[in-house]
Amino acid sequence: MSDDGELDAEQWRRLSPWAVGFIFIRIVVDFVRNNVPALAGAGAGVALIERIGVREVSLFALVALLVVALVCLIHHRRFRFRLSGDTLLVRRGIIEQTELKVRAERIQHMALERPLYLRLFGLVRLSVDTPGGAAAQIELPGIPTELAQTMRARLHREDHEAPAREGEAATDDDAPLFQATPRGLILHGIASNYAYVLAAALAPFLNQIEALLRWLLADTAMADHLQALGERPLLAGILLALALLATLLGASVTVSWLRFHGFVLTRSDGRFRQRSGLVSHQEQSLARARLQSVEHVQTAVGRLLGRSYLICRQIGAVLPGQENSARHFLIPGLRRVRAERLIEVFWPGLAQGPAFDRVHRYYIRALTARWSLVLGALTAAISLVAGNPWILLALSAVPPLVWPLAWLRWRAVGYRYAGDYLLVRRGLFGRRTTVFPLVNAQRLALRESWLQRRRGVATLIVTLASGPVEVPYLPRAEAERLSNHLLYRVEVSHVAPTARRSDCAWRSPT
Repeated sequence: MSDDGELDAEQWRRLSPWAVGFIFIRIVVDFVRNNVPALAGAGAGVALIERIGVREVSLFALVALLVVALVCLIHHRRFRFRLSGDTLLVRRGIIEQTELKVRAERIQHMALERPLYLRLFGLVRLSVDTPGGAAAQIELPGIPTELAQTMRARLHREDHEAPAREGEAATDDDAPLFQATPRGLILHGIASNYAYVLAAALAPFLNQIEALLRWLLADTAMADHLQALGERPLLAGILLALALLATLLGASVTVSWLRFHGFVLTRSDGRFRQRSGLVSHQEQSLARARLQSVEHVQTAVGRLLGRSYLICRQIGAVLPGQENSARHFLIPGLRRVRAERLIEVFWPGLAQGPAFDRVHRYYIRALTARWSLVLGALTAAISLVAGNPWILLALSAVPPLVWPLAWLRWRAVGYRYAGDYLLVRRGLFGRRTTVFPLVNAQRLALRESWLQRRRGVATLIVTLASGPVEVPYLPRAEAERLSNHLLYRVEVSHVAPTARRSDCAWRSPT
């Protein structure tokens, strides 16, 4: 303890003994999630048990768990951490000792998570992300709550990315910006892609689920009703689809509620913070200086329900499709007007302008040809495997079916300048709009294929620290004008040369 009554973070400290259990559970869960579904789906697990025996497989699993427990104990014993001034130092390693040093000015994202099994002992998990991807993440599982809060406050206080340097006035501590409502969380669960993720996770187990249902219902009074229902396949299919849909939506809403219950977004001293979670409480903070882009996402169902969500992407952010990761800064259950206002909070000076400009209509023809070739090759493969040449007649129906989808995709794609910002929209049935300041561009490229050169169009690619953003099939003159304007705004911005580097390149396939 220090003289002021706070926990001293300057000395080398160990993780709590309960952290061993946390690390053990996480390793086992990750292994099960990554390997067991594939084995179960392929039937390899059942075949292995029948060939070797239940006792032998159980013994092997027990030995594997003991080895994992031993590794966790060694990892815990060799793990050290401390805070020296504005630098977080971590020593870890089982065979080879590694020391990591992270300065406060390099931290772009911090999170405090309080799972139930740690909260019972007054412990939390502190994670720190720096620019550089997943390898740059530091995790301190199982440390006292007071120590974690002290370290977070120290790192925030020593952060050199101060609002004054950004030209902004300091804001009131914990100024509320958004609070998710129960209705908003329910609609977010329905509109989000959690249901598709759950369906994909259950796909390998469909055979096992079907066998279990048959076994449970074989000797019950419902067997006669099910047999009568089986004589009406259309009605049975509709009821089964509705039951599956209701189950997936219910599970999706449950996941949304567990993760985002009590969601509150606040702003303080150039950082945005969010608190949420029903069983596992989590607090995340994001430095505005590290923010690269904000994505406004509306799924197809979300457009019908009038709900969307925001994804704040930072340096080295995860790829699209991983936005439901707990590490990601996501704001759920937003109406369109509310989402636009929050974007203006993230990017001060952003003006809501006119409608988006569309790309060249040749994009429709290119998509139609591309998708038709894929479906045509698939149809030909099916005809070859089935040995039925009459299936090839379906090729004539491919272009009329593909063209409306290509037209919808063309209508979704657009771009718009808004002062010092660029907005890029894409999608098919849903919409995903990326908003970023022009000064965040690190590289510009105009890419054109042989067919694009013949048609006088090109694709503009803007590379940010969080990933590339594309505007496809622009008229060549318009693409050159946009790239020159974007490059000019980057060069004349008042940003240190070492902080922003831009270049413009032509990439054309030979």
